[in-house]
Amino acid sequence: MLSYQQISSEISRLLAQAYPDYGVYANALPQDAQYPCFLIQSIATDIQDASCFLVSITEYITLSCIIADDTLNGMEQLTNMQLGVLNLLRQGYLSVSDRSISVRAGTGGQEKNCAYIELQCFYEDVRTDQMEELPMIQEAIIDLKGGMQPLEYTYQDITYRIIFNGEIYNMNELKKHLIDLGFHFYSQSDSEVLLVSFIAYKEKCLNMLDGIFSFVISYENKIFACRDHLGVKPLFYYLKDDDLVISSEIKAILMYIGKCVVDKTGIKELLGLGPSLSPGSTLYKDIYSLRPAHYLWFDGEHLMIERYWSLQKKAHLKSYEETVQDVRFLVNKSIQRQLLSDVPISCMLSGGLDSSIITAISSQYVNHISTYSIDYLDQDKYFQPYDYQLTKDSDYIDLMVNRYHSHHNNVVLSQKNLIIFLKQSLMARDAPGMADIDSSFLLFCKEIKRNHKVVLSGECADEIFGGYPWFYKKELYSLDSFPWIRDIDQRLELLNENIKKLNIKEYVQSKYYQSLNEIDYLDQSFYDTNKRKMI
Repeated sequence: MLSYQQISSEISRLLAQAYPDYGVYANALPQDAQYPCFLIQSIATDIQDASCFLVSITEYITLSCIIADDTLNGMEQLTNMQLGVLNLLRQGYLSVSDRSISVRAGTGGQEKNCAYIELQCFYEDVRTDQMEELPMIQEAIIDLKGGMQPLEYTYQDITYRIIFNGEIYNMNELKKHLIDLGFHFYSQSDSEVLLVSFIAYKEKCLNMLDGIFSFVISYENKIFACRDHLGVKPLFYYLKDDDLVISSEIKAILMYIGKCVVDKTGIKELLGLGPSLSPGSTLYKDIYSLRPAHYLWFDGEHLMIERYWSLQKKAHLKSYEETVQDVRFLVNKSIQRQLLSDVPISCMLSGGLDSSIITAISSQYVNHISTYSIDYLDQDKYFQPYDYQLTKDSDYIDLMVNRYHSHHNNVVLSQKNLIIFLKQSLMARDAPGMADIDSSFLLFCKEIKRNHKVVLSGECADEIFGGYPWFYKKELYSLDSFPWIRDIDQRLELLNENIKKLNIKEYVQSKYYQSLNEIDYLDQSFYDTNKRKMI
């Protein structure tokens, strides 16, 4: 195992060898117990050129991390730096941290007039005996040492292993119940509580969980994998013959199988439904997404997938006042549970209803909570209201900060950086998405992560509380198609004749009717039918 300083020196050597004219070097940042980082710097007189240059370095490194071996061997222009970093990765001295190699370009650092990026890599010094089948890189937020993964638990001479992404909000109640059953615990982590819950109840434990999660458990040559009720945490799988690969990121599967194939169905998904996808689908041939509220079993020969939960239809009989009280209770309880963490908590604050409610409730439990907002250069000059944002955010943000005395951070992004990070955001999500919305969110999260591992946001509140126009505009919720895909004809006009022959419009419509068939209607009234379509 190379030491932390040796890895830093090796990266510096590779940088200097590959780019002698830029004065590029790597400094080891103060070593965190779990995630040591390297700060790559370039001394240059033109900061913008240096920033773009460093982003290009990161693209090279990322390419080295995800491209297949046979393709790499055939590349004539592979740089010394790519080969060197790839060699470190293959020998196990480095692993890619977080979702991808992290980039932050700007000015500052240890030298004046310096551009820099953070190469967030780390080396692992964990037990590897009998764990090779369950590799894991995870940000721990509860019991940082005791929750290291893969986590093992032996019960009745059977060893169970788990890798787990997420958080179990009712872990304390579950733990008390399991202790009453006679189980013993060796950490304070929710990973162990989840694993022991599975040992006690197998797949029936899923109905006892309150949280967001995807996890894989192995024991006695069996594999069990599961995704949370609403699909907050991703989980993908690939099955060929008796070879099952499961990952929270598609790029890991692509690296394993050594090829990337997008067939005609993938093209239809991308150009017809994108950035949304059919439930259970990905853009890539033979790679699937485990659907929300589903689990799978694999015994080495047979794969079984089952649904364990679904929304139940019920008539709403409570008064307006009772409904308000119930919603207030549920929202408060949901936010309070997510404040369970052994690391500092923060909140995104846009000034809108959703993030403002979360900030207001969180501040009742966390004094002077840190909040983050995002803004853009020249926003005041060029802002134009539209359906999804009718007013500027700043006035409402100021009201919230002054009322709840949060420690506020305003992140200002330039249009140039939004463009630079389009490719990074695409690689982070493993597929084309929402362009500058993705790159801005990626940059925003990178800034938050400099100080906080955990941030609460109002994401998906519009889906729950009907914030989108198609929830309340009759001309939209009455459409006989997905109301958020209204430009399908304009999309098709941009495509060549070969793509048009794929009948993308018919494919989208068939997926719409397939979705309708999964709705559990309460009655067949116009109001009930159309509102449930939107939900």
